Order: sequence, then C-alpha cells, then structure tokens
Amino acid sequence: LNRNFDFRWGLDDGSSPNPCDETYRGPSPNSEPETKAIVDYASNVFPTEQRHDDPEGVDYGVPYEEATTKGVFFDIHSFGELIIWPWAHGEYET
Repeated sequence: LNRNFDFRWGLDDGSSPNPCDETYRGPSPNSEPETKAIVDYASNVFPTEQRHDDPEGVDYGVPYEEATTKGVFFDIHSFGELIIWPWAHGEYET
C-alpha cells in the first residue's frame, strides 16, 4: 500500500505497473481503500496551511508556527524493518 499514495505516484524507480510484481503500485493513485482511508484521515488531521502541492519546494529550515502545527505521520515499513520519514524518495538530512 505504501506505493499507492498519490504523492510521486507512478515512478518506475521503486514501484511497478505490473500487478504480479511485489512492488505493484496499484492501477491509480489512492485506488486502494486502505490508502484512501489514510489520505482522508490525514486531510482531516493536518490543517490546510500545512499541506503543499510541491513539498520538495518547501524550506524545511523554517518551522510552522507552533499554534498552527499539529499532527505527525510516520510510515512504519515492517517488512524492511524501517521507519520511512516523509520524502524518503530523496536524500535529505533529518
């Protein structure tokens, strides 16, 4: 399911369009009910001003104002025994 989210969906580096492949990303972004449920939940938890269409263009050195910031999301990748930080498709310092 972690390959089914709409952010950067469809990249052939790390996912596959082949339904028989173990890295299959699904037929379309957020097409799976579990993924859709997580996206809907996160949309209700995280304020609109914390969302960005292009998160890679955001200056992460400038924090959000504390009064408007709430929520955190971690993708726990149990098969790989990893905790995947947001924007793990790139190499960024955390």
